[in-house]
Amino acid sequence: MIDETAEIFRLKEEIMRAEPDSEEFREKINDLSWKYTSSLKNFDMANLSQLIVRRAAIVQVLDLACKRNLVIQNLSDKTRRKDEK
Repeated sequence: MIDETAEIFRLKEEIMRAEPDSEEFREKINDLSWKYTSSLKNFDMANLSQLIVRRAAIVQVLDLACKRNLVIQNLSDKTRRKDEK
């Protein structure tokens, strides 16, 4: 269980550094979703808190992207952002 949660948080960190319009971003979001979904079968009531933490991680990543707070969305080298892609 702890390894699964660590993997979800690792993917979240990678997503935060990926370009939102890249294939890598979509693949990592997909991987994150599948890791989360596949881990649900291992839950019982004692592990409900882990479920909440994992779900919060996914929501937080999506919130960062929507609010333009991903690393790639805040470059300071005056390059054009790719928000619409």
